Amino acid sequence: MTFFCSLLFAALTSAWYSLEKNKDLFFEKTNTADFILSSKNVTRNDIERIRSIKSISFVEARKDIVIDLKDKTKLLISTFNSDSQLNQPMIVEGESDKDKHGIWINRDYALTNKIKVGSEIEIGIGSNKQKTKVLGIILQPEKLYFVKHPDDLEPDYKNFGFAYLSEKYYATIFPNIKYNQLIIKSVESKEGLLKKIISQVDNPILNFSSINELSGVSPFDNKIEQLKSYAFIFPSIFFYWQ
Repeated sequence: MTFFCSLLFAALTSAWYSLEKNKDLFFEKTNTADFILSSKNVTRNDIERIRSIKSISFVEARKDIVIDLKDKTKLLISTFNSDSQLNQPMIVEGESDKDKHGIWINRDYALTNKIKVGSEIEIGIGSNKQKTKVLGIILQPEKLYFVKHPDDLEPDYKNFGFAYLSEKYYATIFPNIKYNQLIIKSVESKEGLLKKIISQVDNPILNFSSINELSGVSPFDNKIEQLKSYAFIFPSIFFYWQ
């Protein structure tokens, strides 16, 4: 029984350590930010004033929109370009030039819906729709566990995925969408930084979250913590009852 307890402890410890280590490496490779701010409209003045906050080392603006596709599934589409540095999607297959006209789609949504590099999907709003070529398949650090709503227990990749377009191409399909998110790198506490940011922006802040609070990250962290608990609890129970 002692051997079994030791084996169980080693297996569970290896599992949580591997997950935690891989997450840390992924975040490092994709230069993951510390905070994400959401607003209906982030202006150029907002960006420049926030950049002037001394505890902030880097800020990038992006656009996000959720659209319906012809097959009734939904996509959260964001912007990036060759100059983007924070929270960069990892391109696991396909084109690496982020300025090209086309779309990069998350791996699990693509696998579930049998979408491949070279496939075409129709995106847009209202009458402004166009067929767009899938240029790449991606993973993204904010969306390790991508759910439609924060209360959802499991991802639904059959009906909801995420994707990226170059900023220039995005503007041709969604010309009226303004910058609505800021990705921020800072060592300051969430509460202290938020106070400073509020005094600098023109429009109300809809949400301000640390990266680990996001619905795409926190369930992944919870799984790691569960495994850590199991690594100590289960061997202890078996050892006690031997």
